[in-house]
Amino acid sequence: FDLAHASGFYLGNWNSNIDSRFYGGSNLEMDFYGGFKGAVDAFSYDVGALYYYYPGSENPKYDNTELYVAAGWGPLSMKYSYAVSDFFSLPDSDGSWYLDTKLTYPLSKELTLIARVGYQSLKGGAKVTELDGSGPKDSITDWSIGVNYDVSGWILGASYVGTNRDL
Repeated sequence: FDLAHASGFYLGNWNSNIDSRFYGGSNLEMDFYGGFKGAVDAFSYDVGALYYYYPGSENPKYDNTELYVAAGWGPLSMKYSYAVSDFFSLPDSDGSWYLDTKLTYPLSKELTLIARVGYQSLKGGAKVTELDGSGPKDSITDWSIGVNYDVSGWILGASYVGTNRDL
C-alpha cells in the first residue's frame, strides 16, 4: 500500500509471509516506510525511514529501524540505508549499513537492462556464518543483472542474482 502526495511526501506498507522458525515465532513481515522524494532536472532524491516489524516474534524480537537516503542521475541510482536500532535483534549492531547501486538502461521502448550491486556492512554482533561453518564475516556483497519487458503495462522480468556468500 502506498500513499503519495504531489509535494513529494509518501507513506507505505509492504507485507509478506515468512517462516516462523527463523523469526522468533512470527510468520509475517510488515514493512512501514515514509519519506520525501523529488527531482530537479535529471537528478532525483529520496530521504526516509523504514521500520521492519515482525508481529509475535519473541526472544529475540526481530524488529529493525533504518534511515535511508537515495540519489539518482539519469540511468544511475544509489541508496544508502543505516540501521539506527540493533540490526534485526543482533546485539550492538546498530550502525550496520547497506549501499545499493543500480543501472537501469533502456535497450528499446519495451526492453530495459537492470544491473545492480549491493554491499552490506555489519557491525557488533551482526555476523554471517557460512553454511559450511566458516566465518564469521562482517560484510556481504550481492549483485544481479537482468531485463524487464513491458507488455502493454505488464512488466515481465528475469534476473540472475548472486552473492559472495558461500552456500
